[in-house]
Amino acid sequence: QAFVAARRFTADAAHELKTPLASLRAEAEVALIIPRSADEYRDALRSVVEEAERLSRLAERLLLLSSEDAGVDLPRRSFRLDETVREAVGHASDAAQRARVDLKLEEIPEVDVAGDRDLLRQVFDNLIENALKYTPAGGSVRVHGRCDDRRVVIEVADTGPGIPAEALPRVFDRFYRLDASRSRRTGGTGLGLSIVRAVVERHGGTVEAESAPGKGSTFRVVLPVAVVEPSASV
Repeated sequence: QAFVAARRFTADAAHELKTPLASLRAEAEVALIIPRSADEYRDALRSVVEEAERLSRLAERLLLLSSEDAGVDLPRRSFRLDETVREAVGHASDAAQRARVDLKLEEIPEVDVAGDRDLLRQVFDNLIENALKYTPAGGSVRVHGRCDDRRVVIEVADTGPGIPAEALPRVFDRFYRLDASRSRRTGGTGLGLSIVRAVVERHGGTVEAESAPGKGSTFRVVLPVAVVEPSASV
């Protein structure tokens, strides 16, 4: 099963790399063959840059998943998870305004977790980015949290079109897309949610999705709260 999964992953990765590479080559070849105005050359270069950025994102995510598969040890440092979530929401605020989606951070507990702050920041970056991408203009994305028996629960809920029941079990699979054509237009790689699951599980947590067509989606991350060691008495 591991061999089949590795072979499928390699084939999927190769397929994903071919698409932006083909677009890069086509844009460059047409720009060279057909004389254009300065504005048209700028448009062609802009398309090349967009495809190059997509390739860069894909390469970074493939490397991250590769390190996860190899079981690279994570640094175990305690940090405030609520601050990391707030940073992710703040980072996405401009994208939310451009998409005309109301992004709001609601009540969230002040708790510490242990692990890699940058990786967990990417978890919430990916979840919020995904929610904004599939929420139509005029909709909303809510981020909120709570504590539950030494665990912290963070939810990202949107008012998008929702996910069909038959697709829910696959949303965290690598390269899986609900709408492949739309994901390609918006620069999606089909790796964001698989990275979320890999990172959360490496931190001893779980992630799940709840959704129904026409009722939006909620992605729920559950992580263990860091145990604070008592200070030694003098």
